Amino acid sequence: MEIFLTHGREQRIIQTAPTATVLEFMAANKLDGDVYASDQDEPLDGAKTLASQGVKDGAKLIVGRCRRVDVSVHFNGGTKQEAFPPGAAVAAVFAWATGKKAFDLPHAEAAKHTFMVCDGTEQPDLSDHIGSWAGADCQVCFNLVPKQKFEG
Repeated sequence: MEIFLTHGREQRIIQTAPTATVLEFMAANKLDGDVYASDQDEPLDGAKTLASQGVKDGAKLIVGRCRRVDVSVHFNGGTKQEAFPPGAAVAAVFAWATGKKAFDLPHAEAAKHTFMVCDGTEQPDLSDHIGSWAGADCQVCFNLVPKQKFEG
């Protein structure tokens, strides 16, 4: 079966047998860390097969050392913090940051904003996994900034 793998900032497609255990999958691909299915809070069990844990052809798996990613978001002089599983989509983190539990922006206002990495210019894609943006300290910092009005 074909797996879409994210390991840090690297993304690749891997062919593997559904009967491979997670540990066999990791060894065959020279990976280290825990394996998460997209949007799952807990890592897959290393002793069980991929298929027995619901991994199917075309699945997205995330490999990393962080069991939780501590996210800080800065906006208008304030900071909100929350921990997320590494497989959480950046879109889910953005929804939290702009929602009632964080900065509570009206939907129309939230749509005019995006994330930018603190002390940088990179903007994560909303389909990225938050774990791919975390540093070795299992933390990531974003600024909530207005989208550019004119592109190009």
